[in-house]
Amino acid sequence: VSFVCPQPPSSGEGQITFTSNEAYTMKMVTTTTVKGKPEKMTLDGSAKWLSADCGAVKPMGPPKK
Repeated sequence: VSFVCPQPPSSGEGQITFTSNEAYTMKMVTTTTVKGKPEKMTLDGSAKWLSADCGAVKPMGPPKK
């Protein structure tokens, strides 16, 4: 995957690997500007399906502006 965002100015590339039909891993390198200086971030992540029933946890609403 790759992306470019105008606000805040940033861009990045990454790879998502599906390890099964219920899990994936991700690696991404992102470049952005913080206080006028370029900054590079490396992100590693993973996720897996837990359940269709979230119990008492309610879905998040849209962010407030």
